[in-house]
Amino acid sequence: MDRIVFIILVVEITIMFYRDVFAGDCGVRSAYADQLIGDKRITGGQESMPGAWPWMAALYVDGPPVFFKCGAALLSERWVITAGHCGLIANGLALAGAHTMPSRIRVRLGEHNLNAASGSEQEIIANKVIFHPKWDILTKPSSKGPKTVSIYDMMLVELKEPAKITAQVSPICLSTQSFPPGKMCHIAGWGNEKVNGPVHGTLHEAAIPVVTQQECNKPESYCGSITDDLVCAGFLQGGKDTCEGDSGGPLMCKGNDQRWYIAGVASFGHTECGIPHKYGIYSKIATSIEWITNNTGITLPVNTMNDYNPYSYNNYNIWNPFG
Repeated sequence: MDRIVFIILVVEITIMFYRDVFAGDCGVRSAYADQLIGDKRITGGQESMPGAWPWMAALYVDGPPVFFKCGAALLSERWVITAGHCGLIANGLALAGAHTMPSRIRVRLGEHNLNAASGSEQEIIANKVIFHPKWDILTKPSSKGPKTVSIYDMMLVELKEPAKITAQVSPICLSTQSFPPGKMCHIAGWGNEKVNGPVHGTLHEAAIPVVTQQECNKPESYCGSITDDLVCAGFLQGGKDTCEGDSGGPLMCKGNDQRWYIAGVASFGHTECGIPHKYGIYSKIATSIEWITNNTGITLPVNTMNDYNPYSYNNYNIWNPFG
């Protein structure tokens, strides 16, 4: 009898685990991946464990040939979010056919190595793209000359068929709340180690803190050009940053409910990556949450995200996360 009870308990626990992972519950990572968050190596930056960030998506464009364009994040079985400028080509014109021929955009989920299949990948053609109606590129005056700033740099991508939720593919959570300065969050992407450098074949990640708008607008940083719709994140000394090819990827923060939330979408930064005072800039999700939910029909989970320790981000050792 005791053995039967034990077996039943094991089965029930297993079912509960897989229900959490596979039933579309947002912001859930494997327990092992979450344990690694405290590892010093990850704080410094390293290659991600396969499946560690199950909402990460790779955005491809059919040129031809098909080429990797940007990072993105899965919001639901049907919707992905990325940066608006990921729907542009080099000359600044809208991607040919992006509105009328969305099949040229391919979203690859469950991806880890861009150059080798693992069996967990799902490639789904886009059904529709929606650019943020307020997306614009502004030139703002400053004491150090005009500054170019991209605002509301977001694009929603509807998938032609729903993603299959697995241990390697599941959505990140949305929230109406912003994360406070000092909150440690994470970035991930397949982008370059440096400007004009090679694209990483495997997904890399790093931990960075949210930075105050006041700090980000200092003369030595962005000189007053950072607006309320943007999130600033990174270290004063530099060293950790998103770079070319990481655009569109999520700034990911863990809430009090232990789920992961998308706080921002990687938008722009300095012409060089990871240099002192030049933080990474992300389009803020909280200021565009109504636009996202109205277009996707996604229901927001109840969450609390106010338990964070004030954190001095000047005291951390710096290591290039994409090195």
